[in-house]
Amino acid sequence: AAREGEPGRRETQLRELLAPLLASSATAQLVLSSRLLLTRVLPHQTLPYTIALLGRGGLEGGGRAGGGRAGLLADAMRAVGDAWSGGVHTSGTSLAQQRYVSAALVLGLGRLPVQLVSEELMPTLLQGVQHHLQSPSPPVRRLGMDVAEALSRVIDPDNPVCFDDEDEDDADDADAKLASPPAHAAAPAAAGSLAVAGSLA
Repeated sequence: AAREGEPGRRETQLRELLAPLLASSATAQLVLSSRLLLTRVLPHQTLPYTIALLGRGGLEGGGRAGGGRAGLLADAMRAVGDAWSGGVHTSGTSLAQQRYVSAALVLGLGRLPVQLVSEELMPTLLQGVQHHLQSPSPPVRRLGMDVAEALSRVIDPDNPVCFDDEDEDDADDADAKLASPPAHAAAPAAAGSLAVAGSLA
């Protein structure tokens, strides 16, 4: 029982430690929301904590999200979505980095309001999905499918997109495949987040 509650306690402790700094320091916000998600490949087990810090603790941010808990997380997901959707991401970024950014994107999507995802993130992400599906690399195409499936679960959880990946079934694809996120809800799902991060470790 003690082990089962440990991730939640760690997240709470980390949030209590870092939230005041993130709320008052633009530099700390930049490091957490961009540098750690876009320029580093940390252990995937850290992603749920990073996304939770961005989406909780009154970290409202100053972007277009209009305040509220989603503000800083929304700003981060815009930056991650823009990077993930660019053509250079699929051709000039290591597969490890692509997997890390894709996992961060799926985790973040599951914590944002549906309207924000639909109106602000979806057009860019659909372009990114197209870039990924046009890649000659099966693992990269699989990442595009995984993000598309995650996006569809947020927009229309009753009728999510499900790709047939029989042609993509090889050892590399098994590593690249993201776990299916839970149905979208305003409250984060820690178990689903850990599953996504663990699948890409």
